[in-house]
Amino acid sequence: MGPRIALAVFALLNSVFWGFLAGCWRWRPELVERLAIRLGTRRGHERYLKSAPAWGRLAAVLTGFWITAAALYLVGDRTKSPFAVIVLFTIAACFLIMAIVAGGILVRTVGFGDSSATDSGQQPV
Repeated sequence: MGPRIALAVFALLNSVFWGFLAGCWRWRPELVERLAIRLGTRRGHERYLKSAPAWGRLAAVLTGFWITAAALYLVGDRTKSPFAVIVLFTIAACFLIMAIVAGGILVRTVGFGDSSATDSGQQPV
């Protein structure tokens, strides 16, 4: 198995994981709370459930990015038309920009920086 195929398989597995998380955050946010990755559970149940749609949007955008990356890995050197590579790269860049925007919205919604130091009893820096 070549390195491009390995990267494509890795990207597809990543997209499956993020797609699963996006689906869970969309339809069953309490299921994500029970996963071993402990996303969103340290801030309290109500605050986590309010921010679940934002987490779901971020996961959905990352799913699209990884699917596009897998297609780019597979098509990259096998196509005779550079237009296909340019289009896939542009789509991947758009998904990445949307992920950055969704992450910014998530930080504003959840507020990671406003009370993280004071929750553990430490003084803010």
